[in-house]
Amino acid sequence: MALRTTLCATGTFFVAMLVSRVSLAQSTPPEFEPEGTWYGWQTLAMDGAVALSTVSVLTMAEDKDGYVLPLLAWYVVGVPIVHAVHRNGYFAAASVGMRLLAPPIGYAIGASLGGPASFPGSDEAGYGLLVGIGCAVLVDSLVFAWEPLESDDARLELAPSVWALPALGGHGPMLGGGVSGAF
Repeated sequence: MALRTTLCATGTFFVAMLVSRVSLAQSTPPEFEPEGTWYGWQTLAMDGAVALSTVSVLTMAEDKDGYVLPLLAWYVVGVPIVHAVHRNGYFAAASVGMRLLAPPIGYAIGASLGGPASFPGSDEAGYGLLVGIGCAVLVDSLVFAWEPLESDDARLELAPSVWALPALGGHGPMLGGGVSGAF
């Protein structure tokens, strides 16, 4: 009796699998249509500018300490400004939070992988910091950087168009920075 029940259940399972395969083969897969316009290339360009500026400061500047705060501020608020320009206020706020939290979390995880003796300045901690920054950049450009779909009249009722461009420059010991734009 047990063998008969097992064979019946196995046969039923295989028939169900065959029917589902036939129905899956006959149906067409749904096509992916993104919801909104992707502007991730703009966030990647902003992060690329920050990365190139950081590399140039680290390789060329004699006094690097004066450049840390402006570069950090540019990293934290540059891409959220891009989100705000595209009227993604929630993602702008989430981007600031992620950019403030992901690098220290990556640093802590990397340092813990290096062991207690190597905590403050280990290579693993530095790699973890870079992974945290990379995760923030990827999530910002691939997940957050989509313009929301809105009705045509709702978009017109929002604030007027705003654009801003963070700037960082200097020569020798002088460093200047600012934000220019149109409101």
